[in-house]
Amino acid sequence: MSKSSHKPVIAVIPGDGIGPEVVAQAVKVLIAAAGEDTFEFSQYELGPALARYR
Repeated sequence: MSKSSHKPVIAVIPGDGIGPEVVAQAVKVLIAAAGEDTFEFSQYELGPALARYR
């Protein structure tokens, strides 16, 4: 079986109960642990809509 060139995508949602500064550091940890080309990160901003769910 050949290795696929498709990278898994991780959704990054700063402010979902965890501060943006914590999320940014978590992404750095994932990159350091798994390698620069292992994952693709897709960032989503919830903004004011998040307040509805608290």
